[in-house]
Amino acid sequence: MKKIVRILSLVIALVVACTCFTGCFVTYDKELDFKQVVAKIDSYTIVNPEASEEEIASDPSNTVETKEFKFYKYQLANFINNYYASYLNAGYDVDYLIDSIMQSVLTQQIVINTAYAYKQFGLIRWSQFEEDEVTAYKYQSLDSYLEQMKSVILEERGESQSNGSISPEKEDTDASTTYPVYEDDTITGYESYSKDQLINECVYYLLPKTATAEEKAEYKEKLSELVPYALIKLLNDYFKTSSYYADMTLDELKAEANELAISTDNLTDYEIMMAIDDYYYNVKKSRAYELSAIKIPGVYGDDAKRSLENSAMDRTLTYIKEQTDALSNLSDEEKALIDEAWKNVNEVKMTKGISYTYSAMAESYIMEYLAGKSYREQILVNLLEEYIESQIGVSVKEVEDRYASVLAYQQDAFSASADAYIAAAEAGEMILFHPQTNYYFVKHVLIPFSTDQSGYLSNYETSAAGQQYDNKEEYRAYLATQITGYEHRDGENYGEALSVDEIVADIRKTVAEVSDAEKDKVFTKLMYKYSTDTGGFSQKYGYKEQVTFGAGEKSAYMEEFAEAAKQLYENGKLYELSDVVITDYGVHILMLTRTTEKVAVAGLYDYACASDNRTVYQTIEDELYNAKLNEYFTKWQNTEIIENYEKSVTTYDGRFANIIEEMAK
Repeated sequence: MKKIVRILSLVIALVVACTCFTGCFVTYDKELDFKQVVAKIDSYTIVNPEASEEEIASDPSNTVETKEFKFYKYQLANFINNYYASYLNAGYDVDYLIDSIMQSVLTQQIVINTAYAYKQFGLIRWSQFEEDEVTAYKYQSLDSYLEQMKSVILEERGESQSNGSISPEKEDTDASTTYPVYEDDTITGYESYSKDQLINECVYYLLPKTATAEEKAEYKEKLSELVPYALIKLLNDYFKTSSYYADMTLDELKAEANELAISTDNLTDYEIMMAIDDYYYNVKKSRAYELSAIKIPGVYGDDAKRSLENSAMDRTLTYIKEQTDALSNLSDEEKALIDEAWKNVNEVKMTKGISYTYSAMAESYIMEYLAGKSYREQILVNLLEEYIESQIGVSVKEVEDRYASVLAYQQDAFSASADAYIAAAEAGEMILFHPQTNYYFVKHVLIPFSTDQSGYLSNYETSAAGQQYDNKEEYRAYLATQITGYEHRDGENYGEALSVDEIVADIRKTVAEVSDAEKDKVFTKLMYKYSTDTGGFSQKYGYKEQVTFGAGEKSAYMEEFAEAAKQLYENGKLYELSDVVITDYGVHILMLTRTTEKVAVAGLYDYACASDNRTVYQTIEDELYNAKLNEYFTKWQNTEIIENYEKSVTTYDGRFANIIEEMAK
C-alpha cells in the first residue's frame, strides 16, 4: 500500500510555518491592549477511542482533561505580519486572512490536545528516537541564531561570513518550478509487503529467537487481526526503539533494566527495550543523543574563530533573554521554570565559561519552551496521523471486486466508443481494457528553439537568411544545429548548456541499457530530465495519433512529427526511438509507446501502463485505502476536532476587529 496524501498536512504545515524557532522569538511589542486574549479553548474531556463504555467509566486513565488554551492579540498580530503580503497577493482580503489564522491556530491546538491524549492512552508511542529528534532540533535552532549573530558581528567589522551560512529568514522558500518534477510512486519498504509477509516480519523481530513454534503460531493468530498499516506501525516502532540497543545482548538489556528497577519477568527483549526507553523518556533524560564536540562554540579553531564564536554566543544569550523577558502569556509554572533555567545558564557562564553555556542553553527549559515544544507537537501530530492510518485496511477481495467492476465497465464503454477510450487515456486514467482502434501512441522529448531562434525562423522570408538558404527547412535545420538544452533538476535548468547531440546520445544510451519492459518507464523519466513540452508530461500513454485518416482529415501534429510517428508505427516495434526530428518548435526524439491493433487486457498483477511504477493491484489498493482513510478521517474529525471546537472555543471578535489599523499606529 502507498500513502498518497498526508491527511493532516494543513495542520502540520501550520505547525511548521508558525512554530519555527524564529517565530517563537518574534513579539509584537504594542500597548497593554495587545496582551488581551482574543480567543480561548476551554478545558474539555478527551476519551480513549479504543476503550469500551465500561472501561471508560471504571478507569480514569481512559480520559484526559485538556488544559485551557489562550490565544493573545499580539500573537495574532505576529501571524498577520507573517502572512499579510502573501494573502493579499493571492487576492484574499484581510478579514479572510484573520479568520483563517484564528481557525487554523485553534484547530491546530485541538489536534495537538488529541495527540497528547492519544499518547497518554498508549495509542501512539513516543520513543527515545523522537525525544532525541527534539533535542537535536533545539541544538539546530540555537545554531541558527549563533550563525546569525556571527554574521552581524562580521558585518560590523566589515568582514563576511566565510562558511556560506544563511539565517532562516533569508532562505529561499519559493518552491515553484519551471517544469514538472518526476514523482516516483514505486512502492518500497514495508508498504510493498503482503500482510503475511508483514506478520512474518513481526514474528521475526518482535518475538525472542527462543520462541517455540506454539508461541509463534499464537502470536501470528493475534497479529492476523490487525490491518497491514498497524503491522507496519509495530515494525516502525520496533526499529526506532531497537536502534539504541542493537549492540546489546539480552543479558545486557536485563542488566540495564535491573539497574533502573525495571522488572524483566516474562518480557521479550523488545519489551525490555521499550521499558528502558520509557524510563529514560519519563525522567526527561536523553539516553543516546550525542553532541559533536566540534560544534561547541569557542572550543576549536584559531584564536579569531574562537573569539568570534564566543562573542556570538554571548550576544545570543542576551537576545534570547530579551525575548523571554517579553513573553506575556506564560503561566506561573512556565515563568518559574524559565527563571530557574536562566539561573542555571548564568551560573554555568560564571563558573565554567561562555562555551559551556551552549549545551546548558540547548538542553534548558528555555529552549524547550521556545523551540522544543513546537517541534515536539509537530512530531506528535505526525504520530497521530500514523495511528489514524493504522486503523484502515483493504482486503484482497475488495481489490479483486473493484478490478472486476472497472474491467467490466471499460469493456462495455470502450468497445462501444473509441472516443471514450481516448478520453480516458488522455485523462491519465488507469486503463484495464484496450479495445482495437485506429490509434497508436507516441511520447517525445522536445529540445526547443530559443526565443531568438524562433524569431529568426518566423522572419525567415524577409531576413538575410532567406537570401542565403534555398528553403525554410534548410535554414531551420541550420538553426537546429545551434540549439542547446539543459538537464532539469527539481523542475529547473541545471548545470551547463548541452548540445542536441549530447542530449540525444544520453537518451539513446539510457534506453538501450534497459529491457523492453523498462524502456517506456525510462523514457518517461528522460522526458522530465530534458523535455520542455509541459503538455507531454500529463499524457500517461503518450500523444494519440491515427493509423489512417478519412477523406479531408489529416494529423493534428506538424508534418515532420506526424511522419516520424507514422514511421515508428509502420516499423511495428514498441519502444523504438525515432531519428532526430526537426519542427518549428525545435528538435524532437520520439518513442512508440502503444499500438491498438489487438484487444489488450491488463491483469490484476500487471502494470496498467508500461511507465507505471505500481501494479494494477497496488493502484486499486491505494485508491480503496485512501477512500476509506478519507471517510474515517472525516468521521474522526467530526468527533475529535469539530465537536470540541464548537463546544469549547470562544472568540472575542471585538478585541481584534480593528487590529490592522492598530498595528499601523
